[in-house]
Amino acid sequence: AVTWTNSFLIALSIASVVILFVGTAQTMGKGDIVHGVWNVIDHVPPDQRTFFPDWRLSTVMGVVGIFMTGLLGNVPGQDLQQRVLCARSPAIAQWSCIVCGIIYLIIGLIPVYVGFAARIRLPERIQEADVLGDRVLPIAAAYFLSEPWVIVLVLGLLSVNLAVAASSTISQTTILANNIFGPWRGRFGRFPTLEQICVVIVSIGSLVAAFSGESVMGLLEMSLVIVMVSLFVPMCVCLFAGIVHPWTGVASMLAGTLGWGLHMTVETFIELGPNPNTMLTTYLDIPAEIHGLAASVVIACLLQWRTSSPPKAT
Repeated sequence: AVTWTNSFLIALSIASVVILFVGTAQTMGKGDIVHGVWNVIDHVPPDQRTFFPDWRLSTVMGVVGIFMTGLLGNVPGQDLQQRVLCARSPAIAQWSCIVCGIIYLIIGLIPVYVGFAARIRLPERIQEADVLGDRVLPIAAAYFLSEPWVIVLVLGLLSVNLAVAASSTISQTTILANNIFGPWRGRFGRFPTLEQICVVIVSIGSLVAAFSGESVMGLLEMSLVIVMVSLFVPMCVCLFAGIVHPWTGVASMLAGTLGWGLHMTVETFIELGPNPNTMLTTYLDIPAEIHGLAASVVIACLLQWRTSSPPKAT
């Protein structure tokens, strides 16, 4: 039921983004979509056409961290696993992931194109606060689309939020009810059930995160980072390492989360002076998600090697 509902909501959101792309390209190309695409590409500044504006360690590792978060953070997620397990055969599951990955990349380029078009056509209306507040797409939609299509876009964006919220709430509720509070099942009486209590807990936690002051992009990045540093390595170990000691997964999850949290704490509370320490500067130049993933990999490899090595002869 969740898969069918989310499929409908995501299809609506993709359709709305495609409509925004067509309207933007037609406006920029004066009715010619292809000319509109190339017109925007030709006007993009050269320093914004590269993944690495400069080759400093902080810049390179920042870009690598963003790509790792977007790619690896989605793999252990509940949404992807749910769709794979709902497939009728392994071949369908495999090819659906490949095809959807290509669509994922193509659709992800549309907001980038619209953002560049808005910078070119609306330089006086796009401020830095709009970029940080995720308001570029609504501003661009109000300019490039007519009012009925703007309504469709708003419905599409709301559909994405509803799809993500529904999947996340159900998945976290299931984990809490079965894996965390499972031993206490039956002690809460019949009404409300344990699942209902967990829904309330997850909803309260989601509201706290939503009002933490982060932007939508910041909240999305944080959710993907937490999944990547805590679940990606244990999942890979279980899939490819054969016999695995239970503590390998637990320790790698804890190490990844602690490594990420330590970097975030240092970055928040320690300010670099005029003559910063070289090691501390290098440490902070590497993003927190890379530190967390590296810690998870190291601990998993050490424990797996330790538990799988043959005992010494006596």
